Amino acid sequence: KSGRYLLDKSAIDQLPENGRRIKNSPALLKACTQRLHLVECTDRRLFDHVRKTLERKYPHASAIIDGLLRPLERGFMSGRSELKLRPTILVGGPGTGKTAILRDFATALDLPVTRISVAGNADSNVFGVSAGWSTALPSVMTSAVASSLQLNPVIILDELDKAQTTHN
Repeated sequence: KSGRYLLDKSAIDQLPENGRRIKNSPALLKACTQRLHLVECTDRRLFDHVRKTLERKYPHASAIIDGLLRPLERGFMSGRSELKLRPTILVGGPGTGKTAILRDFATALDLPVTRISVAGNADSNVFGVSAGWSTALPSVMTSAVASSLQLNPVIILDELDKAQTTHN
C-alpha cells in the first residue's frame, strides 16, 4: 500500500533524453522519488464527522454529501481503509457550490486537492498536454500525485461542460 515510488531511484539514469527536466531539477527529482502514501481512514466516526460538518455548511447538498460518503463507508465496512473515490460528476447551476463542496469534502477527509479548469481547453492537459509529448511535461494527475506524495489525491475538473472537443 504505502512505500510506492512514482519513479524508482535506480531508474533515474535510464530516463530518456526528454526526461532531463527531472534529472536537472532537484525539487522535481525529490518529488518523484519520495515514498508515496495512500490516505486512509482508521475510524468510522470520521465519516459521521465529515457528514455533519458539511451538511451544516451546505444544507442544500445532503444528497450529494451522502452520495460521496456512501461508497467510502461501504469500503471501510468491507475492510478497506484506503479512501478511494469514484469518478463523479456534479451537475447544477452556476454558483451553487459544486466546487466548494468537493474541495471541503476532500479537505475534511485530509485528501490533497488539485483543481483545474478545463473551460476552453482543446487538448488533453489532464492526461498530458500536446506540448508534453515533446517537452516531457507531466500530466495534471502525475503532478497532483508528485506534489502531494499521496496516491489518492482529489482532482476536480471544473467547468467540464465548457471544454472544447478536439481531434487529439
